[in-house]
Amino acid sequence: MKHLLIVTLGFPPANSMSAHRNYIRAKGFDEQGYRVSVVTRAWDQGQIIARTADLSPSEITTEKLFTNTTVYRVPFGPDRIAGLNPVQRLALKLTGRQHAAATRKFAENLCYFICPLDYAFRLTFSLDDLARVIGAPPDFVLASGDPWSNFDVGHDLARYFKAKYIAEYRDPWNYTDEKFRIEGFNTYNDNLVSQLKRRYAAVREKHFNKNADLVIAASEPFLENALAMTGVKNGMVVTNGFDRAEIDPIPVEKYERFTLCYIGTIYSQQRAEIFFQALQQFIDKHSIPPKDICVKMIGSKFSHGFETTLKQIKTCRYHEQIVEYLDRVDKHTSLKIQKSSAVLLFFAHEKSVGIFPGKIFEYIVAGTPILLVPSDHGVLETLIRKTQTGSVCNSVAQTVEFLEKQYFAWKKNGKSPYHPDRNTVDEYSYQEITKKLIAKLESL
Repeated sequence: MKHLLIVTLGFPPANSMSAHRNYIRAKGFDEQGYRVSVVTRAWDQGQIIARTADLSPSEITTEKLFTNTTVYRVPFGPDRIAGLNPVQRLALKLTGRQHAAATRKFAENLCYFICPLDYAFRLTFSLDDLARVIGAPPDFVLASGDPWSNFDVGHDLARYFKAKYIAEYRDPWNYTDEKFRIEGFNTYNDNLVSQLKRRYAAVREKHFNKNADLVIAASEPFLENALAMTGVKNGMVVTNGFDRAEIDPIPVEKYERFTLCYIGTIYSQQRAEIFFQALQQFIDKHSIPPKDICVKMIGSKFSHGFETTLKQIKTCRYHEQIVEYLDRVDKHTSLKIQKSSAVLLFFAHEKSVGIFPGKIFEYIVAGTPILLVPSDHGVLETLIRKTQTGSVCNSVAQTVEFLEKQYFAWKKNGKSPYHPDRNTVDEYSYQEITKKLIAKLESL
């Protein structure tokens, strides 16, 4: 039986796309007859577990999952890093909140260069202790970033077990071209310290991943960037997937209003103003009562870029009557809203390429037409057109035309017109993605 070890911070009970992706990956490999070990952070009812003075094997807890999967939960955080010298320990101590802001800032910058990567939120354990708990060594170690310290951990585990090492990029760590930069995520300022950090980050990336047996990434542009940064020649695109067994049984709720839905985080670089300007024009053109329309923004209000988005939303003078802001919801509720809505919204990122938001793979299987406005002129537009799961609009006029088609069909038939290519959609199921990844791994 082949053995895959996955290194990730994202795993249930965390409620994140990373957690869901790694969960269905473990499920997929398990179903294909693999033994799967997941090394992830320790939780206790959603919180990090308490620490003890010294790391011990008893702090590596195990959970059985599926048929042949075991989850190994290990300590997490800065106070568990072993082998620090006195200077490193002092620098870490000075990052504490009890110290003045200037002292903390200096110490944080110092720690960036002299302490282990992601010292404040990294998996921390003894390789020997983990080996004793796992038993039979893995054939493959797959480290999924970010945080990028997962590459540090995965690199060490692969060397320790003499296993094939797979580095997975869901976003670029560093970038060879400005087009791969994601504002607020891998952004550096022009000041000297920031530029030194950028150079050091690039050195670390190459050190951890230059000997990877395979680099996988969420999109073709991200893969291109990762291969250029690391010098690795062997790469593969592995998108997020979906599980029909999780989605299809969820019942559809009948909404009394024509409901358009945006799920999840929204960033300041996403352009929502075209849609909201078009929505106002559509309402005015046809004298639609605003109470007939609802735009649900699920979990978006807590995004870093929401203040910018709110200004764009207010370009529609009916926003107070139409837009509903909901807190983050669990996955089942999110999927039910997606299936029950008339339209699913996504606003493309400006100036960035290759961004495949995790939710897009729920969107394409939800049975609801997608509106991408404006286009990313890249991976999202290609996916939507290939699967025939929605429309792409780049202007107010195009968006008004789309709204007219969808709204009046919904008014007449109770649903929006939707004719996806189901066979193409199913290429993005976790089962199909798993089969392709296994074929690649077994060719290494």
